Amino acid sequence: MAEEQQESNNEGTGEKTPGPVNPTLAEAREAIASLEKERAKLAEERAKMQEQLDRAEELKVQEMLSGKSQAGTSEKTISPREYAEKVMAGEIE
Repeated sequence: MAEEQQESNNEGTGEKTPGPVNPTLAEAREAIASLEKERAKLAEERAKMQEQLDRAEELKVQEMLSGKSQAGTSEKTISPREYAEKVMAGEIE
């Protein structure tokens, strides 16, 4: 009866819902166990990514404090006269 109702809900698309409509208790427990394993894997991966992010942030802070950071560095602009002098001296091609 429930399967007939499920099929009638999908008549227009011609699709059937995979699996039984009412899973057994064992199937439900199996699905829950599988989801728990996946959740644990995701939590582990998230922890690894957070550790890498923390490490990257620490390296960025050390770089900024050591003066090797590119923040605030810009090339000095030269006047047209200085440019002409450097070209004449052969420093700039």
